[in-house]
Amino acid sequence: MVLLVLGLMFVGYAANQAIDPSIKGRQEKPEHSVEDLEATSTGTKEPADNMESLGVLSALPIPKSSKAVTPAGQPPLPIVSTPITSVHVVQSSYCWDTLGCADYVGGRAMLNGEPPTVIDPGDRISIKPNYEPLPAKVYVSEIRENNVYLPVDLSDGVFEAPKVKGLYYYLYEATWLTEDGKYTLNQTSAVFAVEIM
Repeated sequence: MVLLVLGLMFVGYAANQAIDPSIKGRQEKPEHSVEDLEATSTGTKEPADNMESLGVLSALPIPKSSKAVTPAGQPPLPIVSTPITSVHVVQSSYCWDTLGCADYVGGRAMLNGEPPTVIDPGDRISIKPNYEPLPAKVYVSEIRENNVYLPVDLSDGVFEAPKVKGLYYYLYEATWLTEDGKYTLNQTSAVFAVEIM
């Protein structure tokens, strides 16, 4: 029985090594149009059926003793805010401890029906991971038309909102690594939108 469990763990490890490019570097964003993504979704926040083509976030199996506990057994959402308001954040794809992995349609489609947070031009948007220990890697991208992802430069977890009126969508990604930095322990992502008035 022990050999069977060890064999299954090895197969899972090998599969993750083969399909998870984030272990060796940052995973490229899928190049799907909003229409393609919406066609794979029912318009709700249900996991997408075609996870591989939409960019599954993967995590390696880890020993039980090193798993962290999140509030209510959910992946942590970042705290996003400006100096005067909190920004509404929606959970997106993740691989987290015993919860396993969930891949959502992603991009702008995740925010269908969710109102954007209204902010002022040039507001400082702060993004703080709501979890200890802090993630080893954090990325924020602006999601443009046709789900084109443009990196956002963070300075101490803060970036400046655009100064041009309009609706802007963002993706937050965080990765926790093993102590030696070689393997992924947990990954989570979230999306949010702001409207510049």
